[in-house]
Amino acid sequence: MLRRTPYLYLLTLLLLSIGLHSHGLNYTGEGYGKTAEIARQNALIELSQNLYVEVQSEVSSIARSDGSLQGESRSHIRSNLPILGAKISITKGADGFRSEAQLDAKLVRPIYLAELKRLKSLIKSADQELNNVQNSAFQLDSLNRILTENDQFQKLNAVSILLGNQEVIPHPVNILKIKNTIQNYSTQIPTLSALAKIIATQFNQYSLADITILPVRSKSPTQLSRVLKGQIKEKWSSKGQKPANLHITYEEINDSLNFYTSISQPESLRTIKSYNFSLIKSGYKHLGYQPKTLDFQSLLHDGLVIQNTFQSYLNTDLGDNALEVSIGDTMRVFVKLSKAGYYYVINYSANGKAYLLELSDAIGNRKFVQYVSADDANKWISLGEFEIAPPLGTESLHLISSTQDLAQHLPTVYFNPDLELWESKVDPKTTINQVRTTANIQSFAEDTLTFTSLP
Repeated sequence: MLRRTPYLYLLTLLLLSIGLHSHGLNYTGEGYGKTAEIARQNALIELSQNLYVEVQSEVSSIARSDGSLQGESRSHIRSNLPILGAKISITKGADGFRSEAQLDAKLVRPIYLAELKRLKSLIKSADQELNNVQNSAFQLDSLNRILTENDQFQKLNAVSILLGNQEVIPHPVNILKIKNTIQNYSTQIPTLSALAKIIATQFNQYSLADITILPVRSKSPTQLSRVLKGQIKEKWSSKGQKPANLHITYEEINDSLNFYTSISQPESLRTIKSYNFSLIKSGYKHLGYQPKTLDFQSLLHDGLVIQNTFQSYLNTDLGDNALEVSIGDTMRVFVKLSKAGYYYVINYSANGKAYLLELSDAIGNRKFVQYVSADDANKWISLGEFEIAPPLGTESLHLISSTQDLAQHLPTVYFNPDLELWESKVDPKTTINQVRTTANIQSFAEDTLTFTSLP
């Protein structure tokens, strides 16, 4: 459960200027973090989100109407457009690190164009290999390369067009046929340890910078996530100098777990390789592999109202994906609206309750609702620093925002004197449904952030 640290309760809101806007064809993103690396990653993610907002063709091609995506979470896909040639600066402040990432279209257009031509050539080469080899292992390698490089090509092409280049026509491939063939070739791996070894071997030419392992349609790590993460780290023997982030999602299909694995460059968010693996039932049935709150998480994250004209975002100084924290840890939470508007935040706790966060010492409903002026739009606004306290487990923050005043559209709450929190009178699922009945008001948008607290 989140508890606001007392000494920050009445502090003036800290504003961090974020460049979720373009100046001509120059794009910027800024990030804040407890470490320089987190700040840098947040700046790149912010820059990527900036591009995502503007690349409408990319949105329609990679995301479903409900915001979800097969094999990946909405939060991941909206912030993984590849960034090439960005200039990054990092400064240290009293409360952590601040980073800025800048993308100058004029300077990076040739870089994107050259990369697109290189990928097109690689896809064509891998496609031709399929007709020349009979060994299923070699064919599977070629299929996975085509899938990885084609996905990267499409994203790069969308960004490249936005930056002013002409569209590059891709090498024609049948993606659905490729995916079905990969599924037919997939080996049924017998144990989690064997899976960890295969993954570590497949990507061992890189040094491991970070790992995230999540179930599909969830932002919450499971017992299986933590066990597999530990085993991969143990078996990752590479001494390579190229750092890379490993991202894994999995889902159960026909009594086996399908794992979607990809590795990307931390400095550009560019996907380097991706492979699919399958683990048989006996290899995972003894572990907790489903989030305890999967149905709730699906309702919360996959039912988001997302608009192109008005958006809102949540983030923390620890990042915004696969967060694991311990009791006593502190976490600074940030909010951002793309234009002037109102917002409030709900905390869905591990005890199965929902709480409205007090954002000021105002009277009545005004203590829960904050207004963002036009001057402060597209800037990160700090809600202060919060401490992790019992009960421990998976919990989520839910940001609700609109260009119209939300003071009369709040869930019904009462003051719980034991916890000194404003608790919803109904369960979290009902609270979410009640919140979304206000979605018919003008420019309603949401975002969520989930974290797991451990002893």
